[in-house]
Amino acid sequence: MTSSIVLFRRLMAKARLRHFQAMVTVAKLGSIKGAAEQMGLTQPAVTQLIAELERLTDCQLFYRHDRGTRPTELGLRLLPHIRDALAVLQDGVDQFVLGLDSTMKTVRVGAIEGAINGLLERALPTFTHQYPHISVSVQEATAEQIGALMASRHADLLLARKPDVMPQEWMFSSLMQDELVAVCGPRHPLATRAGLSMHELGNESWMLLPPSTEARQRLETQILDRAGHSNAYRQLQTRSFAILQAMLQAERLLLLAPLSIIRPRLNGGQLIRLDLAESFPLAPIGALMPIDAAAESAAQILKRFLADFASSRP
Repeated sequence: MTSSIVLFRRLMAKARLRHFQAMVTVAKLGSIKGAAEQMGLTQPAVTQLIAELERLTDCQLFYRHDRGTRPTELGLRLLPHIRDALAVLQDGVDQFVLGLDSTMKTVRVGAIEGAINGLLERALPTFTHQYPHISVSVQEATAEQIGALMASRHADLLLARKPDVMPQEWMFSSLMQDELVAVCGPRHPLATRAGLSMHELGNESWMLLPPSTEARQRLETQILDRAGHSNAYRQLQTRSFAILQAMLQAERLLLLAPLSIIRPRLNGGQLIRLDLAESFPLAPIGALMPIDAAAESAAQILKRFLADFASSRP
């Protein structure tokens, strides 16, 4: 069995970007013919690229059949890493080309969902209008991915909650307050009630976010456990707010979620915020930046704009 070190060195020495492009394109389109047309090559040329890559990896990457081509199990293992590598290269080329224009500035933003829904969605249209010379690239990230972006410096500005452990070379400044809110569909009987108690909430059925989320943990410890109804929830848990919204609108269900994430659906009337007797504050969402960031960098300009925007339009 070939070791990973030997295989990596072999790919570095003999593989070309065309090999990786061919693999991704054939997997995407499911045919050599379609990949050849998209890449501007002949079918034999694409077939040869795939065959060469299979020789380099010493394994079969695709099944060939009458109806097309599909990745093998080993091909599926390699494919996402090849796709990600090409995407990183494309992003690097984009940033490089923008840097050739001395009138343009760029800022790479990594943001948790709450920062996107609660702030960027409202602020970026105005920002891009006021600063047409700044190109903004936004990547949605989980809290775990924010840590990786800090370590790799693959972002100029991060919008998230303050990490438990702050790297010395980064600084955090708060931008917007946040809290957990209980929401329901417009036809839920509790939608118009005021001052709902934890006991009343505990009698209801709930949709669940994943166990790792603070919303899920506080729902169980501060509402369901206190009300004595720890099993009053629907057996479906997801991070997809499209699914959650559909369920809440269709059935008598509640959801506890960050206001920052749910805000657009409240503003649009798709969901209703319940009036609770207690509040559930969360740590604020803020900006994380390298301490050595230039004072007039695009990241600093965007950070100041977001701070002003959040304070004037909470």
